[in-house]
Amino acid sequence: MKQLKTGYATVLAIWAGLNLVTGGILMFIATEDQLSYFSAMNSSWGVVNLGVAWFLYSHHNEVFNQSQTILQQMDHQRHAEKMILFSIGLNLAFIASGFALQLLGHT
Repeated sequence: MKQLKTGYATVLAIWAGLNLVTGGILMFIATEDQLSYFSAMNSSWGVVNLGVAWFLYSHHNEVFNQSQTILQQMDHQRHAEKMILFSIGLNLAFIASGFALQLLGHT
């Protein structure tokens, strides 16, 4: 059960690392301003995702060092799932606001 919970944080941390690396590289090699700004925002969002992953990992690592009943473990599992859904919601809001700004920028 612990591996599953820290697996969420690991996947999110890998995604955050990819955001940071690709955004950082593209930010410096982009010739267009729009791509450069997008890459900078992508890197910034990687920092947010990394923070969420760190919180998940540290919180669940701390919790699992204590003995727990199966009901307590299930409660912590729901908490981890809520944090992942929160992160997904933030990512979707980021994408939607980017599209909105793109459309508003062309008017």
